[in-house]
Amino acid sequence: MNFYNDAYARSGFEKPCHEVRQLWLSGKRDEAARAVPDHMVQGTAILGDEAHVRDRLQKYRDVGITELTVLPIGDDATARLDTLGKVVEMAREI
Repeated sequence: MNFYNDAYARSGFEKPCHEVRQLWLSGKRDEAARAVPDHMVQGTAILGDEAHVRDRLQKYRDVGITELTVLPIGDDATARLDTLGKVVEMAREI
């Protein structure tokens, strides 16, 4: 059972999920990673510059989403905390 694969498949990404799962289970991990379509990532995560993140946060707020899970990216703990702080400030402004 793969919760994430099943959840993404139910969200309209059934074909790529099947392909990724088959590659992964066959031990072709690099191919599996490359088989994840960009539109699937872009449709389910907020990645980009501050303007893009702010725009997506606003869109989520506009449809009533009030809670998000934030996994900040950075080279080290300080950079990740800085990124998290920026996201929190953007969310407060919105």
